[in-house]
Amino acid sequence: MKKEELTLRVVGMMCVHCEKTVVRAVEALGAKAKANKDLCEVWVRFDPAKTSKEDIVAAIVAEGFTVEG
Repeated sequence: MKKEELTLRVVGMMCVHCEKTVVRAVEALGAKAKANKDLCEVWVRFDPAKTSKEDIVAAIVAEGFTVEG
């Protein structure tokens, strides 16, 4: 299956705990994620047959962050 990748800017991600919270929210959807608090970015690799960009953004927003991009 074809995987898609995207990078999102996550406003408010300022510490390691924030990174872990964002990664955990994204990975709960079956995607792989890597966050970088210094760049305020999260890189995501996901299967579009199982989840969508909108679902990923919603999961991050549900944790209290703002997503740009």
